[in-house]
Amino acid sequence: MYSLTLGASNHASLRRSMSGLTTLLDLLQAADRARYEGGADEQLGAFHTDGLIVAARQLVRQAHHCLSDDDA
Repeated sequence: MYSLTLGASNHASLRRSMSGLTTLLDLLQAADRARYEGGADEQLGAFHTDGLIVAARQLVRQAHHCLSDDDA
């Protein structure tokens, strides 16, 4: 179970992680739309899509780490 209060540094780090995750999800959604609605030269390649997914997973790990640090 997570604590309802976060330390200042964990709070700031969690906010940055969540903001970055929101941005990555916006980019992935735009890439998905371009895949269906755009031309071949308007699409994000698989390498870059995979990179965005890996970055999103890392941000989730960081957010989880911030929450776990306050439980101790």
